[in-house]
Amino acid sequence: MKEENPKSGNWKPEKNAKKKASPPKKAKKTPITMAQKYECAWNKSFYDAPKWIQETVISEPTGRHASDLAKRAASLAESPNFKPKLAKYLGPVEEDVQPEMLSGFFGD
Repeated sequence: MKEENPKSGNWKPEKNAKKKASPPKKAKKTPITMAQKYECAWNKSFYDAPKWIQETVISEPTGRHASDLAKRAASLAESPNFKPKLAKYLGPVEEDVQPEMLSGFFGD
């Protein structure tokens, strides 16, 4: 059988030619921004603090305990071992849940 030149206009691929299997597509992960890391670190630092420090930070947001909490949160967020997991948006939330948070620290 005579093979034709693929560059000529009469060439067609064989009917039984197998196509190469494409590799499976990986799910794209949304990268975590530094703002999300800071928010998660602040939430973790706030909820790990004793109750009286939490109340002091709420009543005096610019006080020394709030400043100390912010410093701890910043060093936690900037540490290479801190990898927060983001919550997934599940739809509208009930009215009594405020604020509507889409990020937070969930796990170690």
